[in-house]
Amino acid sequence: NDGIYTVIVFATSAKGCVYSDTLFNHIIVYNTPDASFIYSPQSPVKPNETIQFTDQSTGADNWNWTFENGITSQTQNPVYSYLESGVYNVLLEVNNSFGCSDTFSLEIIIRDELKVPNVFSPNGDGKNDLFVIEGLYGSGNTLEIFNRWGILIYKSDDYKNNWNGDNHPDGTYYFIFKPIDKEEVKGTVKILR
Repeated sequence: NDGIYTVIVFATSAKGCVYSDTLFNHIIVYNTPDASFIYSPQSPVKPNETIQFTDQSTGADNWNWTFENGITSQTQNPVYSYLESGVYNVLLEVNNSFGCSDTFSLEIIIRDELKVPNVFSPNGDGKNDLFVIEGLYGSGNTLEIFNRWGILIYKSDDYKNNWNGDNHPDGTYYFIFKPIDKEEVKGTVKILR
């Protein structure tokens, strides 16, 4: 706790002599600030959407925010917009007038709307060769592909927009996509070479 403290010092020499002294009001202790913040809207947030950061720190006189790649702010309650999908770590460092500091950080998820294609053409021409889900990010997204008889022909527990049809014939296939932070999406996709 902050306050002014009295110190009592006891010293013993190598020959056994004992000395004591009292230093009244000698040490001053200051509280450290406690960093904290909230933001809105909550994750996931769309790219270019304005995010309001609200400082909830106590005992702070200065605020240093880091949003990404060296982009900072010294405003107590800044706003910021991320341009691209991804997971970002926002760091707040607070200081008080006595030089004491504290830090707090939160991850923010920026995500485009998911857009699952209904057709792709894995013919090797370099265009539309992969089943690409727009707005996909992060790890742990699950994709299952079934043929018209309901037989599982492809599964990934960490899908990275890399399914190329695996030489399956042209036709309609069924998928179940489970993103890490949204409800699953079901539908059909057509392979058309």
